[in-house]
Amino acid sequence: MRGRSTSGVRPRVLYVAGQLGAGGAEHQLMLLLRRMRDGPIEPAVAVWEYDSTDDLVAAVRELGIPLYGTAARGSARKLEYLVRTARLIRPDYVHSTLFFTNLPSWVAATASGARQSVGSVRADYWSERRDAGRVKGPLSSWRPPDIIANSRAAAGIISQDRSLLRPSRVVVVPNAVDTDAFRPSDVPEHVSSAGRAVRLLGVGRLVPTKRWAWLIERLAEMEAKSALPPWHLRICGEGPERSSIQSAIERAKLTDRVSLLGLRSDVSVQMTNTDILVHVSTSEGTPNAVAEALSCGVPVLSTAVGDVGELMTDAVEGFLLRPDDEIGFRSRLQQLACDRNLRKAMGARGRLRMVTERGPDRLVDNTLGAYRHFGWEV
Repeated sequence: MRGRSTSGVRPRVLYVAGQLGAGGAEHQLMLLLRRMRDGPIEPAVAVWEYDSTDDLVAAVRELGIPLYGTAARGSARKLEYLVRTARLIRPDYVHSTLFFTNLPSWVAATASGARQSVGSVRADYWSERRDAGRVKGPLSSWRPPDIIANSRAAAGIISQDRSLLRPSRVVVVPNAVDTDAFRPSDVPEHVSSAGRAVRLLGVGRLVPTKRWAWLIERLAEMEAKSALPPWHLRICGEGPERSSIQSAIERAKLTDRVSLLGLRSDVSVQMTNTDILVHVSTSEGTPNAVAEALSCGVPVLSTAVGDVGELMTDAVEGFLLRPDDEIGFRSRLQQLACDRNLRKAMGARGRLRMVTERGPDRLVDNTLGAYRHFGWEV
């Protein structure tokens, strides 16, 4: 791959995004772009599944960053558009921000003469390969040969892959959190909590791995035994399991206790108005919801999956549990729900940890470090 000369100019990097909705990967890309646009690179963005009404389209344009996308349907037409775009702007480097755009990004990089490209793994490696398909999954692991993973757990799994079609080099770049947008409420908890129910929050796609139905079943058991003070659960997210989750709520007779809010553009507001984040996934990379809750000073009750243990320590900023520990879940939730002082102490420790360890500048430094590790001239 040739690329244009970088002598005397900032290298041009084309970021290939899956879409520009409200997903975690997209918000990580925005954190990066806000700091990169006046930094050591010249960024541009191409979107594989483009929708002009998506939440972050206007945000990218407001940054003055070139944005490319097509309404074409079908992978072949999208790939053709991506290749044409890459040939038009002639990037020095191409960065795929999602696993399923890895292979198209590499093709576009090769066709446009870019010097190098890098792919991404943002969740459990094997599940990403499986979801991409029997052919595209392995090929998206193999090309580009260099991969940025957002969790050490995923990088560890990749290192155990002995198949022929696997990444050559992997660097971990942990997710960051916008600590300015996600910050504690200015209203003291003893004032905001007077006379109201304990506010539980879940954030994530409505898919089986998030186990929303499992959570509702556990809450129904606790409600039947009067194990909790008055409570209310809000779930922010959308996905194919919505109807089955709604049915689970109705069967459990919790329609007055559980609200499905759908996709939200005000997740930071929802976090601020929360007492406990509940996160019960069976697999993860580095879940943004956990980091965002901690940054808002909200204690977290989570399964110990993916890199959640890199974000928080059990019994310090919240509680970590095995995915199959139903007894532990009920006990820890009851403990948090009934102890306002415990929530306050854990929340303060979580906020300090995110500000210290996960601010946006860390994301920029780590990403540039990954590029240099792969030999990029940035």
